[in-house]
Amino acid sequence: MNVTPPHSYFMMGYMMYYFSLIPLLAPHMAVGVIIGLLFIVILVLSLLSRNVVKATLSVIGGIMTLMAGIAGMAFVAGGLSNNALSMIMSVGFAGDIAVVILLLYL
Repeated sequence: MNVTPPHSYFMMGYMMYYFSLIPLLAPHMAVGVIIGLLFIVILVLSLLSRNVVKATLSVIGGIMTLMAGIAGMAFVAGGLSNNALSMIMSVGFAGDIAVVILLLYL
């Protein structure tokens, strides 16, 4: 599926165009932002408790979340047709799941 928005949309208008086209995109992005914020909270709490392993894992999780978010924005901006960016998003999410499992285990 290759979707090209009108050229009159720019920056936020561009994203609003996709939000109207794909209604579940906004909650999907909100969940990503919440996951990123939770990794920041975990980082702060692990630094306060001087737990280096959990702090390192939370930094890795934050990087994975950021990687998925940037790839997702580029995927949407590219017309929903770049499979490599879709793969980067899924790898970032899978990395987040792995980090959360490790954090729960430790």
